[in-house]
Amino acid sequence: IGEPARAAVPRLIALTKQAGNDEAKAVHIQTLANINHYSVSPLLNEFGKRKPGELTEEDWVLNCLKRIGPSAVGKLRGGLRNKNSMILLGSILALRQIGPLAKDAVPQLRRLITHRDPQIRGESLLALHAVDADPAALLPPLKEALSDPTPAVRRAAARTLAELGEDAEPAAKQLTAALNDDEDAEVQLHTARAL
Repeated sequence: IGEPARAAVPRLIALTKQAGNDEAKAVHIQTLANINHYSVSPLLNEFGKRKPGELTEEDWVLNCLKRIGPSAVGKLRGGLRNKNSMILLGSILALRQIGPLAKDAVPQLRRLITHRDPQIRGESLLALHAVDADPAALLPPLKEALSDPTPAVRRAAARTLAELGEDAEPAAKQLTAALNDDEDAEVQLHTARAL
């Protein structure tokens, strides 16, 4: 329905959070998605109510934003500038789930790979790969991230390079160094996959 149903968004969000069964939750999520971009700002605010560690890739808000798709990208790009770290993280995860249809967010995602928060850096690398699969553009920040001081960032870089397959060949030197020198088992696993 879109704009005429805008006033129903707060109640639908409350009903989704209270839903006692999967069917009810699915109906409320789909209805929020049908209301389209008018649901995005209130959904972003839901991220802001989360505590670190509570936001997972299976989160109902992410599911709803993915269903809204390209119509959500503009407001999600705004979320990338938000001071609230959970809104920022939720926006990154949602853009990642939307994938190539969120290509307009690439410049902002690129800036976030140097963010002070290592979780934001790592998730931004993964989102960049999902949104813009151009290996030539991804390789420089991925190679640099393999030497990040935080294991989670190195894991994200190694995982992304593994997903690039043969396109990761220009990073072979950095991957080999990470395989030989990094003590993190997950980094070793993903660098081995990439090689």
